Amino acid sequence: MTTSEVTASRSTSGRAIILSLWIEKERISTGGVLWFSVSTKWQDDPLVTSLRIAIINPSGQVAYDYKRETSSSGIANMNWLVPRNATLGIYTLAVTASKEGYISVEARRAFEVIW
Repeated sequence: MTTSEVTASRSTSGRAIILSLWIEKERISTGGVLWFSVSTKWQDDPLVTSLRIAIINPSGQVAYDYKRETSSSGIANMNWLVPRNATLGIYTLAVTASKEGYISVEARRAFEVIW
């Protein structure tokens, strides 16, 4: 299993969420499943946050968009079934984490949809 991690945080005065984003594969076939995981914390403590997950296709259009919350351990495991008729090319997985009283952050990860 190949994983990639992107960590996003903002270093400003205030409580910035630390957001980590992992994807299982950087290349996935049409009809396949993209597995990804999100972890949120503040300092070293898990943080329950609201997530907005968007998958953006090669032409910049949102192909998939939904909201959910991380668990009490600050984790959300998700998947996206790549449509068989999906446009081939580079997609972007964009995840935004937010919580009242904290500074919201976004992490992005590119992956390729192949035949």
